[in-house]
Amino acid sequence: PLRVFLCHASGDKPAVIKLYDRLIKDGIDAWLDKEKLIPGQNWQIEIPKAVRNSDVVIVCLSSQSINKEGFVQKEIKIALDAADEKPEGTIFVIPARLENCNVPERISQYHWVDLFSDNGYEWLLKALFLRANTVGAEIKPVKLSPEPIISKNSKFLELVALADANTDFKRKLELYEDALSIENRSEIHRKAAW
Repeated sequence: PLRVFLCHASGDKPAVIKLYDRLIKDGIDAWLDKEKLIPGQNWQIEIPKAVRNSDVVIVCLSSQSINKEGFVQKEIKIALDAADEKPEGTIFVIPARLENCNVPERISQYHWVDLFSDNGYEWLLKALFLRANTVGAEIKPVKLSPEPIISKNSKFLELVALADANTDFKRKLELYEDALSIENRSEIHRKAAW
């Protein structure tokens, strides 16, 4: 499988975990410290090793991460150093904006993808399929039991999350109804909201 390292700031962990889960379901061997580091391993050795052993490094960017000092900046440097060893034109570093934010100058030479846009994830997959073809890797989606179709509309997901977190039953139902009203009811399995 295609090996993909997810470079990110610790503050972006919830969004990056969702990206990781999605990549895994799509048959990509994603590397995320929370999932791959084993207790007792030296993360300062394992993370650079994982970057160098990856076929692609996705640099997850947010307004928080671009201004954060710390190991995330070192990870980006390691990724850029590894990219320098690749043939010209190789897709290796992919900046991926989690929200509307500036792209740091040192990685702005690479075309980035906006994961918050409607087709952002699909664009990311196109790049990953292209890279997989180049390195002879396979991307085979994990076959799951049929799931209800759930919208990628962020407002829908936001309302469902608010409803899930709400303790007032009446308000919870109102939020679910609002979420369902955003989408075409025929495309959403009611179980996804209830």
